[in-house]
Amino acid sequence: MERYYVGRRPQRGTEVYVVTAVDVKRLRHHGYRSGSPFDWGAISDGALELAFALLAHATESRPPDAVCEAFRGDVLARLDRPGFVLAYGDIALWLLVASGAFIRGDACQLPQPGSIRRVVRWLGSRFGRR
Repeated sequence: MERYYVGRRPQRGTEVYVVTAVDVKRLRHHGYRSGSPFDWGAISDGALELAFALLAHATESRPPDAVCEAFRGDVLARLDRPGFVLAYGDIALWLLVASGAFIRGDACQLPQPGSIRRVVRWLGSRFGRR
């Protein structure tokens, strides 16, 4: 079943939902690194929180820090500030393309030795789950 992630900015704050043909649920805020509310359209703490929540929900796992940071910069920072719609397939496609970047080593700075192997292993484990 196709699912979409929909973000909007009502008069105050931000809201992000997971939408399917039969259900609409608010995306869970995990408090990944801060209590910052979800954000997009910028490289911010809130955008990093949203990156973690989207990737965790889409992959049903805990994404590595380097993947969250890359997703924030590549995808979330470029979304329209008033609101967005991202299909699950858009996230899966980004993960597929990003896996090649991590393998080549041209993704964001990875802080620890072995990070590339962990990221690639995690990305590889996400494919074929659906």
